[in-house]
Amino acid sequence: MTESFDAVVVGAGPAGSAAALVLARAGRRVALVERGPFPGAKNMYGGVVYGRILDTLVPRWWEEVPFQRWITRRATMVLTPTQGLTVDFRSQAWGTPPYNGCTTLRPDFDAWLAGKAEADGATLVTSTTVTGLRRDGSGRVVGVSTDRPAGDLEAPVVIACD
Repeated sequence: MTESFDAVVVGAGPAGSAAALVLARAGRRVALVERGPFPGAKNMYGGVVYGRILDTLVPRWWEEVPFQRWITRRATMVLTPTQGLTVDFRSQAWGTPPYNGCTTLRPDFDAWLAGKAEADGATLVTSTTVTGLRRDGSGRVVGVSTDRPAGDLEAPVVIACD
């Protein structure tokens, strides 16, 4: 059986979940497909998430994001083959709302952001690998083929975030 959506987003990492969140908020029927048993299941590391990116997606994100610590320092380095220059900026203000950013563990962050997309109407499809694009007779993309027993997913838009 093939399910039909307005869009299929492949990969429930930060990019895929953000795309699904925006589409769901716009009233589109969107499937967010993740090959792992839950978003973030394949990631065993952390990283820095900068707040200005999240401000428009999840207002007041700092009140609920799963974080390890707040980022109060940024350093930028310019290198040549023989020299380096570092500009180091620190601000106590970045340690208070609306925080500059935070470090987070990807399994926690990915699950949180995908949950936001789901709460706004996206359909999360886990433990599913997209095996290819489905096309009509003229070659136009009409969905994705999957390895799931429930079948393929139809959609005129496919966003690859895998």
